Amino acid sequence: MSHPTTKGSRDRGTLAALLLIGALVSTLFVPRAEAVARAITELIDVPPDIAAPPEGEQLQNAQTLFRAYLSARQFDEALEQAKSVVELSARIWGGETRQVSQALTNLAIAQSESADHGAAQQNFLSAIETIQAVDGDLVGEGLINPLKGLANTSIAMNDLEGAVPLFERAVHISHVTAGPNNLEQLDSLDSLSRTHFFLGDIRTANKIQDIMYRLQQRRFSADSDQYIDALTRRARWYAMVGDFTEATFAFRRLERTIVKFHGKDDPRLIEPLLELAFVAPRQSTATPGLTPELALKEARRAVHRAVRIARVQSENDPTVLPKTLTAEGDFLLYATATRTARDSYQEAYSITVNNRDLEGLHQELFGEPVPVIRVPIRNVYHLNTSESAMGTYPDRGFVALEFDLNINGRPENIRVLDSLPAGLMDTDVIRKVRRFVFRPGFKNGVPTTYQGLTFRHDFRYDERRLTQSEKEYIERIEKSRGSRPAPEIDDNMPSNTTLPGQETPASEI
Repeated sequence: MSHPTTKGSRDRGTLAALLLIGALVSTLFVPRAEAVARAITELIDVPPDIAAPPEGEQLQNAQTLFRAYLSARQFDEALEQAKSVVELSARIWGGETRQVSQALTNLAIAQSESADHGAAQQNFLSAIETIQAVDGDLVGEGLINPLKGLANTSIAMNDLEGAVPLFERAVHISHVTAGPNNLEQLDSLDSLSRTHFFLGDIRTANKIQDIMYRLQQRRFSADSDQYIDALTRRARWYAMVGDFTEATFAFRRLERTIVKFHGKDDPRLIEPLLELAFVAPRQSTATPGLTPELALKEARRAVHRAVRIARVQSENDPTVLPKTLTAEGDFLLYATATRTARDSYQEAYSITVNNRDLEGLHQELFGEPVPVIRVPIRNVYHLNTSESAMGTYPDRGFVALEFDLNINGRPENIRVLDSLPAGLMDTDVIRKVRRFVFRPGFKNGVPTTYQGLTFRHDFRYDERRLTQSEKEYIERIEKSRGSRPAPEIDDNMPSNTTLPGQETPASEI
């Protein structure tokens, strides 16, 4: 927990806090470390001769509503329209057709978004089987979306190993249908890489990222604004895996490239500048010429420049300034400058409160606590990083916690609700959660405390590798607690924070 410091010690204390943090999660501009590409919805083409009859018109209307509801994240309504699209497609074209497969894919996406992962899994499988029935043994690109959707559903059901061959098959189909150097495969490759990363196979994850980078290098000149996407992916990957020195260099290069092609006030600069602010202070101290003071100065420069650009762009987009000011507050909170962070938060709060056009944004930014920093917690107990096969760790355990938040967004009063094996990772998970940082919830423009937030961490372990003392300790803890069922905590991902009154989104890695 941070405390106010004197001016003379503030920078040193701030940097110490920054360097202790292990991983960044920013819900505004930085993609979640677990994020993978979802299968995209598929538009079912309705020929003119079919569009005229009532069923054709109904199908087009249902499709339009489905996409609108899904875009607005009104998942119950999207689900009803997706069911109508399936029924109408089957009535118009029959059972085993590409159109029905597309409709089943969209239905499964809606079900996945509604966290009905079992039903989504069945419909993704049905879509795949329908395409295979139509095309026989031919490899068609129509399989790519349902395969990606099924892989993401496997991840949501905590079956990361099952997702790997599905993503691999999607990549293979992309190679066959569009050639080995096509850029359409990037999302599938990125998902595959991140899945390997969370399975502990860092070497394979890095190799796939290198392949992605080379694909974009072949297609685009380094002296081209089309190279921006490659640099963005590269920088964010380095940040996710903890290579903050390389991430800093990549974000700087990305910044220069955007300025070169789009100018110094281009809104595309805001996101990489804010991400740079979080990674720059965590560079290796072995970097030549780098001092803690310079690293912190780099971070502050980046976040201040992002806010300046947001002020310039606020007339074009009224959401950009409150979002950026809130991100600035997140950075300052992360840097333990809590008083200054409140100034940024309150300016953003004053812009969005009582503004009907920004009502949804206001609720998103200030309605509930938002994770800013989540320290990574190992997913494999006694992980040997030289081993790539997760089969060595067949058993699964978990630690479920409950905690409160103070007005500075720091967890306190952390208590274990349940764990299995009891006591094996309790202390480690509590230690990491204590270092989490949240943007606090606000009431009448003032940060407020929160009680009863829950967090659950899943991990894998090989019981054969436990020491005798660990086994004896587990037995003692289990006897002292007695047998009781695990608490009902929504845990779609290895590390998941559930906030009061907040629906857990459909899972991604």
